[in-house]
Amino acid sequence: MMIKTLVAGALALLAMVDAQAQVFGATKPIWVQRSMYRNIIVLDGPTHRCLTFGRRSARQSCMEKDAAATKLVFGYTQRMFDALQYVPNVKRVLVIGIGGGSIPMAIREKYPDVMVDAVELDQEVINVAERFFNFKPNNELLRVFAEDGRVHIRRAIREGVKFDVVMLDAFDKDYIPEHMATAEFLTQVKSALTPNGILMSNTYKKTGFAKYEEATYQHVFGGVYESAIPNGNRIIFAGKHAADVASHLPDSALIDKSDATVMRDRFSPVNSLLVR
Repeated sequence: MMIKTLVAGALALLAMVDAQAQVFGATKPIWVQRSMYRNIIVLDGPTHRCLTFGRRSARQSCMEKDAAATKLVFGYTQRMFDALQYVPNVKRVLVIGIGGGSIPMAIREKYPDVMVDAVELDQEVINVAERFFNFKPNNELLRVFAEDGRVHIRRAIREGVKFDVVMLDAFDKDYIPEHMATAEFLTQVKSALTPNGILMSNTYKKTGFAKYEEATYQHVFGGVYESAIPNGNRIIFAGKHAADVASHLPDSALIDKSDATVMRDRFSPVNSLLVR
């Protein structure tokens, strides 16, 4: 039963990929490479340039070719960015998963005094963001790290670094890496937040493992909230002021209590996406 549900979720993700392709129109690859971790493809179309990790994979990042690199194209990036204004006293933000770098750049433009740590596992993705998407981590207030987000969190805890906002937008070609979907990881994130800090996590609502995500977030943070995006994404908000932040955003609600199994390092059904 679990496998059938998860496969249905995978099919739903593929439907979202097809919808994205239609939105951005006909595209052609202008850069294709195989890094240590994934395929990296830059697609160029009439109005947009997009980054993807496979032709059947969701667009990781897109920009309007005639607009500033800081203009946010996707609804979920706009929603996360809009939420920032409702988090009290933001001084330091951690972005895990940069794609083309639009979110870190947009934060730096609107909040010039906020320090942004942008973390991306794959150095080649950073190189592509700089070459094709005008990503410019060129000062101490926008630093980029080529490392695993969980490693970065653990080091921050050891060094006593705290973040007012953690934006989790780390995707491989299928979904969030399983080691960033577990209770152990979320507990580490919670430890790296300031007392008023907020975790914002980009996820999908209509998947077979959504209830497992919800159970896991609730296990670590208690009540958590979501703000739904029309294309099927939803942003999960967790932390002391999650209710207040979510209340300012459209299509937001407290997530019903989930009775699913909590995802842990030794059990994460996200892996079942690969069985399709």
